[in-house]
Amino acid sequence: MGYRYLSADELVALQRRLGGSSDVDADRLDALVARPALAAQYDNADLIRQAALLVAGIVCLQPFPNGNRRLALVAGDLFIAINGFRLTADLLEFADQIVNLPAALEEAADTLEAWLRRRVRFDG
Repeated sequence: MGYRYLSADELVALQRRLGGSSDVDADRLDALVARPALAAQYDNADLIRQAALLVAGIVCLQPFPNGNRRLALVAGDLFIAINGFRLTADLLEFADQIVNLPAALEEAADTLEAWLRRRVRFDG
């Protein structure tokens, strides 16, 4: 299945709309934007793993000086939705998960993936 990915430009625009700084570490942003598609291509990652990598990447790599967790919440929910799935949990629950993610990127992605697996459903 081909997924629709969020681009670096879309994340910058989303960050602006959320009231965050548009100053960005482009290298970090490019790295985190590429991870979901690369995981799909090389590790056969499904949508839930890809969403976890996207969200954890934003939180752990912090490409913006502020608002990264807020962006991670909205970008994760958007990525899930534009690909025909839906988050069944309340966004406040999702926010709690994001705030409490471990600092290490892979551990954060694994933690979030386990949580999302129980709360994402195909909406098509």
